[in-house]
Amino acid sequence: MEKPVWLKREAMARCGRCAGRQPVAVTAVGYRCRMCSADWRWAACGNCEWLQVVREELPAVECVQCHTVHVSWWNTADSESIAATVAARRRDADARRRRMLQAWAAVIGLLLGLALLAIALWSQVVTA
Repeated sequence: MEKPVWLKREAMARCGRCAGRQPVAVTAVGYRCRMCSADWRWAACGNCEWLQVVREELPAVECVQCHTVHVSWWNTADSESIAATVAARRRDADARRRRMLQAWAAVIGLLLGLALLAIALWSQVVTA
């Protein structure tokens, strides 16, 4: 039996070229698509802190959120320290995603429980 999404250790990434999905470690700052061999990196905007996946070959990246243009961090001299920042942002984003999924699972479980309770009470009223 496959684990639920919120219990998986890897996050799923979708290739922007072929739309193939594959697991990628939460601490990874880039990956190569298993289907089409395209290289991708996570780029973190220095202005709004938005995290997005971009092609590794790009010399500059435009943030889709605030439209600020940044030099690709993996082509800079301090790429190791920026990689640590990107990995930390990915871990935070994954933790937020997991908390959101757990919250929705709790809400859905509560609603289903209430529905079952209502059905049980209704069946007792009807048979009485």
